Amino acid sequence: MKIIVGLGNPSKKYLKNRHNIGMMVLDAIVSREKLKFKKKGVFAKSEQVSLIIGQEEVTLIKPLVYMNLSGISVKQALEKFRISLENLLIICDDINLPFGKFRLRTKGTSGGHNGLLSIIETIGTQDFNRLRIGIDKPEDSVDLAEYVLSDFSDSEQKQLPEVITKAIEACDLWLKLGTIKAMESIN
Repeated sequence: MKIIVGLGNPSKKYLKNRHNIGMMVLDAIVSREKLKFKKKGVFAKSEQVSLIIGQEEVTLIKPLVYMNLSGISVKQALEKFRISLENLLIICDDINLPFGKFRLRTKGTSGGHNGLLSIIETIGTQDFNRLRIGIDKPEDSVDLAEYVLSDFSDSEQKQLPEVITKAIEACDLWLKLGTIKAMESIN
């Protein structure tokens, strides 16, 4: 069994923000499979859905906490499903990559991403898979928090369906080939 967590913020206000691209990818997978996310358990800090992709059982998770508390949902999932970190994939935005570019890694720092920082601090390690999706850097005059919490530009929104499709393909490769082999194709 594997878990894919799409990072974002849990409010309609943030639905189409750059920071929510991880959740957008999971929403697209769920839509493709004609499924729905469900909140699991009274104290759950996430919405989840389980499915089979290829021959792999996968649980998709969207945290119901704000980005800077994402580690709570990830730790809860790891404890509930008792999986090793090699079977976990985090999907998030990355301002250090050009829009629509991808980077799959097996470990690394937060790179200034508050969701990744929360996960690292909560689970106590940087050694987990992450698929970073480029959202580009803001101009110097634009506040970083304001930028990631803003919607994609009109031109980016036109390209977004293709970016999300490629992100789903990257997830499928990760499930089929594992991280190291998938990195060769994705990076």
